[in-house]
Amino acid sequence: ATRDLAADLLVIPVFEDDDPADEDGLDAASGGECGRARSRGEFTGAAFTQLFIPIEDGTWKTRRALLVGVGSRKDYTADRLRRIATIGGLAARQRRLTSVAIAARAVDGVPVERVVQALAEGAILANYEGTSYKTAEPPSVWLERVELRASGASGGAAQALERGRVLGEC
Repeated sequence: ATRDLAADLLVIPVFEDDDPADEDGLDAASGGECGRARSRGEFTGAAFTQLFIPIEDGTWKTRRALLVGVGSRKDYTADRLRRIATIGGLAARQRRLTSVAIAARAVDGVPVERVVQALAEGAILANYEGTSYKTAEPPSVWLERVELRASGASGGAAQALERGRVLGEC
């Protein structure tokens, strides 16, 4: 379950037509903030929009979550997932957080192996620093640990994870 993921930041992709109840207990864990943000139009699930929410429920292992908009289900692609993982990783690094958990959402017609590969690629890409030779800025914080949760993962998920790691590093 998502509540069992332990990290500094929990990244949850959210579709435009999602209900906060889709992610079991998330709205209650955030003190209702997830649902309120949706109802007032602050967070619609439009592609790549973001909403940080605190997780106040002590039964969740992560204390803060980042909801990232996926857009509509018909536009769900591996590229979008890759970008969502990168957004989550960069958001964590900007806040000097070193561990991220990403809860992948199942969508009909998208193989779980493709989901795992894209998320792994995106998380690795979030650790890329193109300005590593600049000396005027404070030292960078790196993602040290990324945990992926993908429902329906099979034996091919481990190979997809490794393929995503290799492609991300390239």
